[in-house]
Amino acid sequence: MRIAIHDFVRRQTQGSRFSSLYGVSWEMLAEYAHRQLSLYDVEGLRLSSYGKVRQGYREGVVLVDIDASLIHGVRSSVVQLNPGDQLLGCYEARREGETPRKAVWTSGHKMKARSAFLVLYSSELLAEDGDNSLAAVSGNYEIISLNASPLEDEMPIAPGVLIANHLEEDGGTATQMTDAEFVAQLRISRAYWKDKALCG
Repeated sequence: MRIAIHDFVRRQTQGSRFSSLYGVSWEMLAEYAHRQLSLYDVEGLRLSSYGKVRQGYREGVVLVDIDASLIHGVRSSVVQLNPGDQLLGCYEARREGETPRKAVWTSGHKMKARSAFLVLYSSELLAEDGDNSLAAVSGNYEIISLNASPLEDEMPIAPGVLIANHLEEDGGTATQMTDAEFVAQLRISRAYWKDKALCG
């Protein structure tokens, strides 16, 4: 088994509007993920029965929860808004080849993470789009995202992202929700994000 740090996750710097690291390195997280994955039967997909490692939204995607030994070095991408705070925005593609989207952020301090997890894609899965950096063989995984929340649990997905995913827009991941399930999730999303923004 090998774990690589994919170029896509390296955009998550302290100056970005994404979850980022303060005092720990990507290499430390890669070593941590390797230790966690080595304990579990990844190929047998017996992931959901263990604490630190979970199955992602499809085969080939694995989520690794970050524990107390490293969470102190992680900040979420979220800023709590106060009346009068200014919002900035742009219209850009998240990565080359994707349709541009509106992006909105604010200045301020990123909220400390109270929970976080790494998103790893198997190199075999990434190879479907020619986006793998390791050989596309069983057991190779690549860290593509750090998702951190100022909550003990995961944050509700942002309304704009939820809408794009549900409508299956370019670059999104289909929610596979019914319209009624989508509206219920959108209410939760709106309630959380109405006074928060990503840090820019």
